[in-house]
Amino acid sequence: MFGCLPESGFIMECRMMLNSNPTARGALLAAGDVAKTLALSVRSVRRLIASGELPSVRLGRAVRVRQIDVDALIGRQWRGGGL
Repeated sequence: MFGCLPESGFIMECRMMLNSNPTARGALLAAGDVAKTLALSVRSVRRLIASGELPSVRLGRAVRVRQIDVDALIGRQWRGGGL
């Protein structure tokens, strides 16, 4: 039987996010979910991730983005003004 290695704080935080309420601002989203939220293509979301404009985490082969980072991206891109 294999012994368990102590997890880093980052991995523990990711596990807690995955197990928490999916509507929480710390929830982890797939590229497709981010694309739907932003009304973009998945390819465009992947470009934002690759450029570093949208922070992400790789968990195995999966890439996930925190909801709070999506909100921050929207805030940075928002142009004020009214209709």
